[in-house]
Amino acid sequence: MAEAAKNALKAIKDVLYRVGIKEPWKMTGVRSLPDYEHYMPMGLEYRKNSPGTQPVKAKVPHDSPKLVYDIKYFVRDYRRNNKYTARTVDKTPFDFEKMYGSAPLKPEEVKFVPRPETMPTRGF
Repeated sequence: MAEAAKNALKAIKDVLYRVGIKEPWKMTGVRSLPDYEHYMPMGLEYRKNSPGTQPVKAKVPHDSPKLVYDIKYFVRDYRRNNKYTARTVDKTPFDFEKMYGSAPLKPEEVKFVPRPETMPTRGF
């Protein structure tokens, strides 16, 4: 009697092993995780609708562009879209006499400016 029960349990175990069911401590890899599911979809679940025949239409916002939130990290085309850039070229000739007219020509003409007490020094 015990021998018959032992053989029956062994036959059930062999059938379960052929199907892929084992004791949890004998499973290794991803299969041992409790969240294990077959990652490959079945043939009928792979693509229910083709891209051209989608049952749901896309929802396009119809607000004014000022009210639609811009999700871009930054607006890219700065060179053409920046309307605040002032690009003007100064064509007036440079007047050296006006700029250097009051500059001292001799060391005696250089004015001595005392250093204020609050100015930081480098230790001298």
